[in-house]
Amino acid sequence: DIVALYENTHCKICKADWNQQGPQCRHCKIGDRLNELEPDRVTVFVLTTLYNILRGSLGTQILASASSNLSELAKLFFDALEAQKREKVVAWRQWRTHLDLLNDMD
Repeated sequence: DIVALYENTHCKICKADWNQQGPQCRHCKIGDRLNELEPDRVTVFVLTTLYNILRGSLGTQILASASSNLSELAKLFFDALEAQKREKVVAWRQWRTHLDLLNDMD
């Protein structure tokens, strides 16, 4: 794709060291999207606090009296959150490797 090749060689973000001023390449756009995946710190703090309360003795009493599987749902949520963090790290590393390979070609 000629457009992608032009973007990759003239990108104002990843080719800034070479004073390129072209449009942002698709790889840098993907990098921006990966950075946007960071969860809201306040939400994570509140949910972590609630999870810790539910794991304690008070939470155990509350959950024992409730007929829901709230503890399991909270654990699944935080497992998914951790998986998302790991996936972001892996995707970022793969993106950087791909970008480095493209830079070596230029």
